[in-house]
Amino acid sequence: MRILFYCWKAYNQSDIIEALRQRGHVVDTFEMELGNFEVDDNFTDKFIKKMSINDDSAVCSADCDCDDEKNYTDYVEHDGQEAEGDTNYVYDAVFSVNYFPIISDICEQFFHSKVKYICWTCDSPLSTMYHQSIFNKCNYIFIFDKFCYMEFKERGANVFYLPLAAAVERADEALGHQYDIINNSIYYGVVDRECKEQREQRENREQRERGGQKAYRESDRSFCSDQNKGNEINPGHCHSDETSSDYLYDVSFIGSMYRKNSYDEIKDMLPDYVRGYFDALMKLQMEIYGENYIDGMLTAEIMDELNKHFRIEKSERSFSNLSLIFSTTVLGFKIAQLERYKLLGEMSKYFDVSVFTDDENADFVLAHNMGPVRYWDESPIVFHTSKINLNFTIRNIRSGIPLRVWDILSAGGFCITNFQPELVMYFKNGEDMVWFEDETDLVKKVRYYLRHEDERRRIALNGQKKVRELHNYDARLQVIEDIVMKS
Repeated sequence: MRILFYCWKAYNQSDIIEALRQRGHVVDTFEMELGNFEVDDNFTDKFIKKMSINDDSAVCSADCDCDDEKNYTDYVEHDGQEAEGDTNYVYDAVFSVNYFPIISDICEQFFHSKVKYICWTCDSPLSTMYHQSIFNKCNYIFIFDKFCYMEFKERGANVFYLPLAAAVERADEALGHQYDIINNSIYYGVVDRECKEQREQRENREQRERGGQKAYRESDRSFCSDQNKGNEINPGHCHSDETSSDYLYDVSFIGSMYRKNSYDEIKDMLPDYVRGYFDALMKLQMEIYGENYIDGMLTAEIMDELNKHFRIEKSERSFSNLSLIFSTTVLGFKIAQLERYKLLGEMSKYFDVSVFTDDENADFVLAHNMGPVRYWDESPIVFHTSKINLNFTIRNIRSGIPLRVWDILSAGGFCITNFQPELVMYFKNGEDMVWFEDETDLVKKVRYYLRHEDERRRIALNGQKKVRELHNYDARLQVIEDIVMKS
């Protein structure tokens, strides 16, 4: 296929583009910020121009009818023959990460559904999908969260379930090694993977460790030792004593801290009892993994009161509502902030924790704010050189596996994650990765795996091997091709 890929801010869009090209597709890109997901005349004009045949001509898609003369009378080459019609399009399909109503409408209305619109979600739920355009005939919508997929399938949209993927080739390139599938081993092409900045970060961290933070941990370690006497799970130790040169970090987390969120902006405007209700609801949700309580507890009475202070603007073609928007983009992000600060703070009492975030002002008591890392080439190094990588799935994702998990495994990192229902579909707990039930369970498992290096390395290798063989981008795009090209 000849594909026009709309680029915005998706982390994995370059992985998809590269994989499409490796599979033989011709991929051009279009990058322009949208002022509105539904109506943007400037975007529409430039996008249509990009897609339309110019004087130099282009090849029609192999399945076009070339029989409509309403708009164009130009002759274009079609399978070695000339045909006349309105086939004014260069591309067979438009591809995007996440769903954009304006692109769907362009493919549907201007190009009469002859240009297919393929999107693959990486966020959930998407407010942009709650729009009448999802019923356009041109759509092929692949959703990574099965809960969300089932919702839109029941609505009658042309949706398909497809989990996210592991960027194997990119991880190899970043790490400078080749994977030997036969021997299930990794051969390193780069002996010293510590760049200057990483060495400085580690040295600074070690210096801080020798200071007041070490004294704090020593007191907690004594307490922990007393609590764990007779316990087979790392008795008498709360952190790793390993000095293996393979690692730069003990426990790492890469991700946003959501310090700036909409809830903090509006909470002071809410009546005390409404704010108290939301605070209690978020606290309850933080205690439960694998199940959503928020949606069912946003009662009509609460939403009526909220509507007096918090309003949303939507078009006639949108069927999103206040409850959906508030539970995800407001409460969901606030819960992520509270949860991540709480868990990382508790973890840092016992372990050496490094947080890689773009929030330079994120304030941690003991955890180290290492600043942001480049997704493409730096994050695989952090994943691979961390003894333990943490994943905290934002609660908006109801059942799916977030991109961070696939990225950790593709880089050969050891992953401990909160439980998500779809994990059991693809992985085994304690064999490919590890998931935790609550805060206490998380501390217990981190303590154990820091002290059991052989077991930790075996699990990391199993997870890496599985995603390499079964869950890479090539395998995922084969599924998309089988559906789109055969329809």
